[in-house]
Amino acid sequence: MNHGRLKLITVSLAALLQNSPNAVQSQTLSIGWVNLSTVRDAKVSGQAQHFAPGVVVRFSQTDGHYVSLAITDSTGTAVVPLQSGHYCANAFGTDGKVIPLAPSSQAPINRCFTIRTGQWVELGLTVTADATYSRAIPPLGVK
Repeated sequence: MNHGRLKLITVSLAALLQNSPNAVQSQTLSIGWVNLSTVRDAKVSGQAQHFAPGVVVRFSQTDGHYVSLAITDSTGTAVVPLQSGHYCANAFGTDGKVIPLAPSSQAPINRCFTIRTGQWVELGLTVTADATYSRAIPPLGVK
């Protein structure tokens, strides 16, 4: 039996398991923070906008390696920790259906950002004035 080859296979298998999503990680995360707010656009120009609670926001890294979800609370705000990187955000109802963004939030410059370790980013997403979306969350229960 070739012990050198067996040792190489064991080391390679250990490396694969360590990088597995199911493996317990002991590495330190590089995270920054997003101060998120979701707002409903005014029906008439010049009128006040109002916060839009219960919006699910998907943060997708532009390189496709990481996706995170958050939901705004009853005040339309959330604090979201994200791993360092470049992200774009989109809005959804709790049923997973897309919520249309107002023109002011559609351009990438208004919904994409870079987050760095230990830093804060302010992000406001504005949904259209006539957007209807599900805010229902199933009751918490243990089965």
